[in-house]
Amino acid sequence: MEPDMALEMTHNLKDNGRFIHVLHADNDSTTTARLEVDFKELQKSKVKEATTYENNVEVNELIPDIQEISSPKTINESDNFVIFYLKTTGLSRKIDITQIAAACGSNTFQRYVIPRLEITQEACTITGITFSHSSNKMYLIGTIVETCFGEQSLLVLIDLLKLNNIPILVGHKIANLDMLVL
Repeated sequence: MEPDMALEMTHNLKDNGRFIHVLHADNDSTTTARLEVDFKELQKSKVKEATTYENNVEVNELIPDIQEISSPKTINESDNFVIFYLKTTGLSRKIDITQIAAACGSNTFQRYVIPRLEITQEACTITGITFSHSSNKMYLIGTIVETCFGEQSLLVLIDLLKLNNIPILVGHKIANLDMLVL
């Protein structure tokens, strides 16, 4: 941990009425010296530094629920990657899809989706997509685009996934947002 980060975290704890009496850390003299200026009562307990991420790392006690970290997955040419992307009505957890696109090799698709929720101003600014519920029309930077219902777009995505024996979904921040929305 960087000295500035350790110092900030220690001050935050103190500001919230919690005090650190013993610091368990490596032999970073910069961190220790900076903490000693503001926290004179702080004692330091030395931690044995060792190599990590090797098969035979020394531990103080045997803990039965620790599992070995598996090796990175090898990517073969036969793996079928499906790159997909969503645009949504906002950035919170309660959002709806406004656009979905996917590609796998030469197979691609892209659909604008009629949202059930209002598109936030922030999402409009980022994506350029607006939707009028009164006229049931979607606009991309002021130009009308063809839309479909969410269920129809998801069926097309499923058909694209079925083209692959074992599809591997790839995208930006898909675990935190896109997969939850789907």
